[in-house]
Amino acid sequence: MNRFEGVTRPLMWIMALLLAALVTGCGGGGGGGVAGGASVGSGVALAVTAVAPLANAAGVAINLKKITATFSHAMDPATLSGAAGAANFTLACPTATPVTGGVVTYQATGNIATLTLPAASLPFSTLCTATITTSAHDSTGAALASNFVWTFTSGTAADTIPPTVILTVPVDGVTGVATNTLVSASFSEAMDPAMITGTNFTVVNTTAGGTAVAGAVSYAVGSKVATFTPAATLASGTLFTATITSAVTDLAGNLMAANKVWIFTTGAAASTSVIPGIAGTPGASATDPTVNSSNPSNGAINVPTSTNGSNNVVTGKVLTATFSQAMNPATITPVGVFTLKETVAGTNVAGTVVMNTANTIATFTPTVAALTPSTFYTATVSTAAKNAGGTAMSNSVAWGFKTNAIASSAQAPVNLGLAGNYAIFALTGIANATTPAAITGDMGVGPGVTSTAIAGFALTLPAGNAFSTSAQVSGKVYAFDYANPTPVNVTTAAADMGTAYNDAAGRLLPDFLNMWGGNLAGQTLAPGLYTWGTGVTLPFGTNVTLSGGPDDVWIFQITGTLVTGANTNVFLSGGAQAKNIFWQVAGTSVTLGATAHLEGVVLAKSAINFGNKASANSRLLAQTAVNLDQSAVTQPAP
Repeated sequence: MNRFEGVTRPLMWIMALLLAALVTGCGGGGGGGVAGGASVGSGVALAVTAVAPLANAAGVAINLKKITATFSHAMDPATLSGAAGAANFTLACPTATPVTGGVVTYQATGNIATLTLPAASLPFSTLCTATITTSAHDSTGAALASNFVWTFTSGTAADTIPPTVILTVPVDGVTGVATNTLVSASFSEAMDPAMITGTNFTVVNTTAGGTAVAGAVSYAVGSKVATFTPAATLASGTLFTATITSAVTDLAGNLMAANKVWIFTTGAAASTSVIPGIAGTPGASATDPTVNSSNPSNGAINVPTSTNGSNNVVTGKVLTATFSQAMNPATITPVGVFTLKETVAGTNVAGTVVMNTANTIATFTPTVAALTPSTFYTATVSTAAKNAGGTAMSNSVAWGFKTNAIASSAQAPVNLGLAGNYAIFALTGIANATTPAAITGDMGVGPGVTSTAIAGFALTLPAGNAFSTSAQVSGKVYAFDYANPTPVNVTTAAADMGTAYNDAAGRLLPDFLNMWGGNLAGQTLAPGLYTWGTGVTLPFGTNVTLSGGPDDVWIFQITGTLVTGANTNVFLSGGAQAKNIFWQVAGTSVTLGATAHLEGVVLAKSAINFGNKASANSRLLAQTAVNLDQSAVTQPAP
């Protein structure tokens, strides 16, 4: 299959749910990630998988009318409607002031709960807290293990802009679409799920004179994708017309300005390709290798046409495929295994493929200087790809994206090498002044540094072991005096950390130079390369928002120190991911104030110091010491 529209029909709805869960980045139970839940008969815990507005979103429209949440299981409607629903799904804005009079409804298609707000507007520039309590049960009576809580901050203006459809699958005018395709549309903003119905989203057989196609319509909160699932395989060699009417609305109640109509023509057969993240189907073992994730992600839009990588080499947009297990590189690097082509024209893009040292990530680098603007592309990894044991992928993996309307270059993520295996890595020592700390991920100290340089963690080391453990660390702790292969590994990680620091520091031609005099208070930062010839500050009680998509990259080159005051926050919006944010700090220290929160990888020339109960979704990589104080550090998802 050479078109990403033709993804196997039963899988596209699963894709929408997975995409929603990835995009939200929502926090639950006071922490990051998906809320934990009570186990049910399937063995899968009940959880909230997506929300809108997104967790930590900033500048939310003051005329927001609805808040939505998706659950992993079908819910008991009685717990999400009427008086019970009003008690179980609430908003406080400000956080200590409950909003009363809200109405909660439950939509079985998609397992979506919606809180309709009673007031005409939110207060200006206010932190709001949404909560779903443990009294919300699924259809079996199972409840969330803890309240699901997320926050967002209102802006100062109303949303009066009509929503638009920014991407369709299949794309308008394409031919040869797989007969088992789903039909979907991605919106420019979060939509009201109650308006995404079979009345407002239709598909007709144009060749047969406009005969309606039977099917089901669903909406994925978070990913902002509406999907029409045909009830049966579409006729081959046939023209179809899809329509979304102007009756659909966003969460502020704005109607689309006009109907969205697109056409496509089916080919002769169904597809057996799957999208990244789908394992074990169709008809395959879940243990077979597959592609877990990709960059760009499936359905991404406004993708830069080129990439500025390490050593400032600019090429066409670089693609990556992350596998579920270690692969045999000899089966992936040959031409024709990992491919890229223009979706509509079918023109192949020449490129080279390399694997990382762990053989888990394949990188496709186009030989052209840039991809074509405003063009749909399809990337594919074929079933020739095999794991280290010789087992082939059971299905080819294909995903699609659209480039930006104008030529643009983006930064490639900084390659951390083995240093990326650690939540905290320091060359001279790691100390926690006040227990308990809460470290999610591994910790390590550099070559020649013994475990005595790791203080305040009450380490436990079995005799002759290669790592120690701590009740304060959800991971392993490594030091140079531990058993093999730890001395070699920490030496390599230290070298890789230095290489990563130099890469980030050496990127040229910044997109933003000496912005705001280094004071980030109240700013919203687009993706790109930022350079300051001074220090950077986030004063007491202020916030900064990094706004972009899940594939976007931020690199901050800071000549002086990085200092965030107490009660400050780095917020992410639009699906931005901490793993793609790099704070390269050349000054004497990185300092977080008490209860401050940071997002992104810190590459520090010197020490990293945390105030009491400061937290970070981060990798802390210091060329001297990391000093904590009852701190919480969570290693970002890979």
